[in-house]
Amino acid sequence: MEQLLGILDECEIKEFEVGKYVCREGEYDENCYIILAGIVEVRVGSGSGAGHSNVIPLKEGEMFGEIAVLTGNPRIADIVASQHATLLKISKNVLFMLIDKFQPLKQRLDDLYRQRALTTQLLTIPIFSGISAEILEELKGKVVLQTFRKDEVIFRQDDMSDAFYLVRYGFVKVYKEDKGKERVLAYLNEGHYFGEMGLMAEGEKRIASVAAINRVELIKISKEDFDALLDAHPGIRKTLQTITEHRKSNNAQFSKDINRSAILSSTIEMGIIQSKAILIIDLTKCVHCDMCTKACATLHDGQTRLARRGTLLSNFLLVPTSCRHCIDPTCMSKCPTGAIARDFEGEIYHKDSCIGCGGCAANCPHGNISIVAIHHKKAGDGLYAKMMSLFSAKEDGAMSQTHDGQGTRHTAAKKQKSVRKKAVKCDMCRGMEHMGCVYNCPRNAARRVDPTKFFADFTSIG
Repeated sequence: MEQLLGILDECEIKEFEVGKYVCREGEYDENCYIILAGIVEVRVGSGSGAGHSNVIPLKEGEMFGEIAVLTGNPRIADIVASQHATLLKISKNVLFMLIDKFQPLKQRLDDLYRQRALTTQLLTIPIFSGISAEILEELKGKVVLQTFRKDEVIFRQDDMSDAFYLVRYGFVKVYKEDKGKERVLAYLNEGHYFGEMGLMAEGEKRIASVAAINRVELIKISKEDFDALLDAHPGIRKTLQTITEHRKSNNAQFSKDINRSAILSSTIEMGIIQSKAILIIDLTKCVHCDMCTKACATLHDGQTRLARRGTLLSNFLLVPTSCRHCIDPTCMSKCPTGAIARDFEGEIYHKDSCIGCGGCAANCPHGNISIVAIHHKKAGDGLYAKMMSLFSAKEDGAMSQTHDGQGTRHTAAKKQKSVRKKAVKCDMCRGMEHMGCVYNCPRNAARRVDPTKFFADFTSIG
């Protein structure tokens, strides 16, 4: 009990008056809630503008928001207080701690998932779209919900094929093991499935290993239930046979391609595939004009958000100082003012309430957030003044540098009356017509891409 109270001590108690929104459809949120008192309404379909298609009341003791936290997806409904509500706000990190330490809570969350989201997730698989309602309802009670931690092996090459898996949350890698060396064939995230190839023939062994890249939640369907599903729906079996033959051909080709495997391994090791958007620069086109960094500085008050350097990956340079807008953004955790947020498109940005504490920068695993001094504008800070500053000495409050053989010393030229610190990072030119770095590249060398789609050509599935 003391351990539970210690964990819950990290949670917040929030009050909501009647009519106040707890969260809105389409928002990304890293928190779920337990109702301590009062009633809230789940308003499904209100974001469509056509009124509420469904209103579901939730009362004291009930939990909500856990699906969005566990999947990293945006909210699928508005949640509004219909009575004065007192809620316990539980962050993603705390939720995972509770799940890992208290089995009854995990069981409760799994039960809620079966009720609220399992049917929808199963139907996201195209090959399952024609499953009858009766068989789907029966299947819901038989699937096993499993959790794997980072680097934990789900099954190994040459194991007997005993189950089909659907990724509910997180990323897995599919790889071959040969003489102690690992050759990556594919990475899979939410909505992808694996393990079906070994189930298509009786007594077949796994042709590849699968392991968790980060924390992974899986839906496991046993071979017995999978076979029953195929027997009831022959069309699914026929579709899977076609897919299996195609994947076997790809695997044979990709297993021989060392370069593709190396590229895919690098995207996993550097956390690239767990990003929403990365900036790449095609070195076959780049002429090193530096227009990308200059455009960024011009659009962001003279403070560029990227540096044209990074890790070489095939013919592409990944820019580490350009925010990747991660699917699981660790930078958002423990911000004391709630100043770092995620918008409806999944882009991560800082609000004006940022106090420059450096917490987000410390939590970013890629070093893509900087803390800078922001000088409040004075009357003479117009365009003319900025142009003149290019030909004049440093302005008040700028930093001068001296070299004395012991390193570089930084001293303030003159004290600025109003200076504050703020976190800065790439915001993909949020609110502007174009992304400056991409739009101003004269050779179209700079691009923003979704890594899960961009690197799809490098993957196969085991």
